[in-house]
Amino acid sequence: MKSATLLYLTTTLICSSLLAVAQDQQPFKRQHLAIGPILGYNYGINGLNYGLGALYEFRPEKQLSFFAGLNYLQTRRSSSHQNTKSFTGEIWKQHLTALNFGARYYANEFYFAGAVGLAYKNELLLGADGRKTPLDSGFGFYKSLSTGYALPISTHSIGEFEAGVYGVKESMNVGGTMRYKFGW
Repeated sequence: MKSATLLYLTTTLICSSLLAVAQDQQPFKRQHLAIGPILGYNYGINGLNYGLGALYEFRPEKQLSFFAGLNYLQTRRSSSHQNTKSFTGEIWKQHLTALNFGARYYANEFYFAGAVGLAYKNELLLGADGRKTPLDSGFGFYKSLSTGYALPISTHSIGEFEAGVYGVKESMNVGGTMRYKFGW
């Protein structure tokens, strides 16, 4: 009888510790706005890029959220690069502006995100004499997969660190962002 009671108590303690949920330090916020710089590498055209991103997030549940984002990226490199068509200009530039919609799944402070959207890409060549030669422009299907970490700063703000892949078919990037996010 004594061993059955001990087994019951041990089983109850183990199950209750596995199912117990600690109270959050932060009050739960359903809506957030975020902004931050983007830095990456465009492996489609072999050049570094930089830009800015803004995000609106609606979080109906603690582990799931939906978001809308607006990103601007610029890639620059020397036109003497091996993948560039034979132009005599000095600097090749690509501008990419994307409007995207997606979802996030949160596992405590870590999250996984995916998004799709519409992007406008504009490429041009800057000549040595300052002349701008348009190369290619048009709309494309934007996609993004990323993972991140949300670090609470105060009761109304969060710092986010995110890394992933993003871009359009012929111009994919690998990179990351740091965002300042505040909620209400």
